[in-house]
Amino acid sequence: AARLHAVGKAQKAAGALAAARETLEQCAKLAPGDPEILTTLGATCLELNDAQEARRHFERAIELGARQGELWDNLGLACRALGDEESAVAAFESALKAAPTLTPAMANLVYAQQYLCAWDALEQSEHRLAATLADPASDPRWPPFVALAMPLAPAQQLQVAQRWSRAMLPAPVPRRSPSPRAKRLRVGYLSGSFHEHPTARLMVG
Repeated sequence: AARLHAVGKAQKAAGALAAARETLEQCAKLAPGDPEILTTLGATCLELNDAQEARRHFERAIELGARQGELWDNLGLACRALGDEESAVAAFESALKAAPTLTPAMANLVYAQQYLCAWDALEQSEHRLAATLADPASDPRWPPFVALAMPLAPAQQLQVAQRWSRAMLPAPVPRRSPSPRAKRLRVGYLSGSFHEHPTARLMVG
């Protein structure tokens, strides 16, 4: 089962999510009491947008003794995808008990509390998250869209975006000199907002 688990993790890392899920499901049948396998399987299901199965695997892993902060954070994301925001808040809080410096869980907790209008708890959560900016060694995985809904200065908003992009996005491609071209200029349009979308309709004009 350990070797099969390693194969499943490698497939997941390579982006072959459907194959990884199949491998990890076989692995879970061979070792149904292994919480690490269930955790990886749950994370794969979550990436495949199967939040229901992801939640089931995460909760089973917790029943078997798993307590990692990332696991609780992923459980919260699965609950949120299913519309269960109260359970999501509880999961994010458990994530921070297990891993107090896990910035993604802090950000997810702030987002969930904002959604639920949990104002009494929100101020403390926002303060805790904003305080990570003062520590260069803190976990930078704090989505800038969460920061946009917080009372931060523009310089802090920029800092959040820069830290997140360096940690989460591929390195920029080095600039290179343009190749010689014909006299006629060819222009291409790339967008995720074509088809029946306001962007496409405005471009027609």
